[in-house]
Amino acid sequence: MPRSAATLLLVGATLAVAGACAPTAGTMNAEQFANARTVLQESPSMRTKAIDDCSAKQALRPEGDRAMVGALLEVDAQAAPAELCRRIVQAIVDGRLSHDDYVAVSSGSQDREAFARLVRAVNDG
Repeated sequence: MPRSAATLLLVGATLAVAGACAPTAGTMNAEQFANARTVLQESPSMRTKAIDDCSAKQALRPEGDRAMVGALLEVDAQAAPAELCRRIVQAIVDGRLSHDDYVAVSSGSQDREAFARLVRAVNDG
């Protein structure tokens, strides 16, 4: 599987389960996403909590998935869940991951531009 395709699958899965930033379960609407971004921007402790919650969920993924994420992110498999989540949270904070991108990826959309932005955001993290 090409690196970008594997990254998309894993990041999409992360976004789908990483509702750590969401005030409620499910996909955040635009207002919730904007509010979550503001909270994450203003509160280092909330960024840490979002990363920790996301990482705990990602750590439950099969070892092979974690190893693949680690290889894609160029980190040890054990560090992969936290690093992937850190990069996603940072992309939200920095505005490199928009609400539209979040919805596209977490819903399984085939929007290539959204996927490309997401891959860049995670790889630039």
